[in-house]
Amino acid sequence: MKKRVVFLCTAVLALACVAAYAQVSPTSRHEGTMPVGMGSQGPLVAPASCSPCLWYSGDSDENAVGYNGLWNSNQTGLGLSGAVYVPFVPAPDGNPLHLHAAVTSVSFYIQADTTSTNPPPDYVNTTYEFRSKQVLSGSGGTLGKHGTCYSTTWNYVRTDIYGYNTYFLTCFFKTPIKVAVGTIGWVNILPTLNGSTMAYVVNVNDFPPANQLGWGDMEDDSFVNSSSFGYNFSPANGAGGVAFPQFSVAMAGTYVD
Repeated sequence: MKKRVVFLCTAVLALACVAAYAQVSPTSRHEGTMPVGMGSQGPLVAPASCSPCLWYSGDSDENAVGYNGLWNSNQTGLGLSGAVYVPFVPAPDGNPLHLHAAVTSVSFYIQADTTSTNPPPDYVNTTYEFRSKQVLSGSGGTLGKHGTCYSTTWNYVRTDIYGYNTYFLTCFFKTPIKVAVGTIGWVNILPTLNGSTMAYVVNVNDFPPANQLGWGDMEDDSFVNSSSFGYNFSPANGAGGVAFPQFSVAMAGTYVD
């Protein structure tokens, strides 16, 4: 059964949101044209925590139509959970002996409706999952390395044009996770919150995206899984009627045998 949650809207869409509650997908709140005169605070660039940075999928452009975020949190306080799985393919580094990338951290660009620029006060921890063997609609493929992050950082970026605090949430691993060069995989990092903070992973909405770094992006191949909202590894692009062809994420690490 789908949960009923508050459907938050921007002032631009207020007339379209007369009903305060709705049966909603795990999409965020602000589809539509950007408000005039509320400019960006500059490019994001890869998070400082991505070092050495293997891949940054690129900036989310909050001045462009389509800037949005998709629910990505285990919100135990509200009884809602949903996870976004982002695809990646490690590119070779030119050394034929390097058959794997050893990933030391993963970062997701997150919106959170917290009033503090510090990590949300109801933050508990962050878990991670790597999946392989072709995630498809209705199938999560093969679950690989997963668990609780060894440590995390919430690096505040800015308050976006809708008033949401944005962060690069970085999950660090105690032991690097090896992923095969040239093979597609999917990754999720999921913050657990036990109060009322809602968190979303932000989309990449310009193509080509600004400041993209390293491996190429895999567009239109992300998935969302959420029993709370009725998604069973469903394509993220088009969830809730919103374009999510890619998300702003980063991976750090080195190449190994």
